[in-house]
Amino acid sequence: MKIMNKNLKNKSWMIALAFIFTASISQLHAISAAEKAREKRVELMDAIVFLNTAVTNFGTGEQKNQYDEFKSKSSKALAFYFEENYSEAYKQFLEVQLDIEKLLENLSSQYIERSEKMMSELVTEVMDINIEYDKRGEYVTQTLKNKEPNLQRTYDHVNYHLTYDKRPMTFSIDYGYKDLGTAKKVRQRAIDIEKHLEEGQKLTPRHRKERIEKYIATIKICRKAKDKALNIHRLNNRNDIYSVQTQYKDNPYMVEKKLDPVFDTRIPDEYKIDANDNLNRIHEKEVSYKLEGKPYRPQNQKEKKSAKQQENKKEVKPTPSK
Repeated sequence: MKIMNKNLKNKSWMIALAFIFTASISQLHAISAAEKAREKRVELMDAIVFLNTAVTNFGTGEQKNQYDEFKSKSSKALAFYFEENYSEAYKQFLEVQLDIEKLLENLSSQYIERSEKMMSELVTEVMDINIEYDKRGEYVTQTLKNKEPNLQRTYDHVNYHLTYDKRPMTFSIDYGYKDLGTAKKVRQRAIDIEKHLEEGQKLTPRHRKERIEKYIATIKICRKAKDKALNIHRLNNRNDIYSVQTQYKDNPYMVEKKLDPVFDTRIPDEYKIDANDNLNRIHEKEVSYKLEGKPYRPQNQKEKKSAKQQENKKEVKPTPSK
């Protein structure tokens, strides 16, 4: 009888332990799902915030639509997250991650192309400046050294600054191309992640996270390369800075000691958007506030489409009645 009671007690303990173990496993799974959802939420929010400036400044209409769509998807995933439905939230976060990866793959390529365009336009000009204003060249050896005090200057004194600015301009073109080369390598590493998978293996969320990080790094490096190209423009057009004092003298946003790109007359108008983008600023907003004196309100894609349709209707001329 004692033996039977002892066996019953042992079985009871085993059942209790099994129940506790099962409950612990379920709790660990719940914690794991919540933690994964939390990490993915933070990771994707960082990417979405980063993309806001880049897409607004350089995104195509289709890319801006894609951005709006995965922002909407992310909001729905957040709703599940706040409801503590972590499994569904994580599932939807993964869909958003895939959309972000695809957009960044194309956008990083666009940044490389634009950086290359800016650098290639300057490399020949910098070489010509180095030849013309070298200390062994005609400008320095003949024109500057052999001038009579009573004679009119026979050299272009406006460009004299190039005799010493050519050196930092050369450094800028040198390191700008190095940044461009690094950006291309980083982007290629992101693409090659899939090549290094074993046969039959698919990209995991961890792989996609690594890809997104490398695409973002590519854009950041391209911004460094473009900044060096802009520095060459600033040095080459050094004398144009004086026009700022008259052109924008009544503008309260213009501060000479810390000149915003929209006021910097040394930078070609085509590349002022790049200068703002390098500072993580939305170019349209800068122009709207600081030049036009208007509050900035970004249009969503539906509003832009509607505005375009209204413009098209205005352009259609009514046929004259007979």
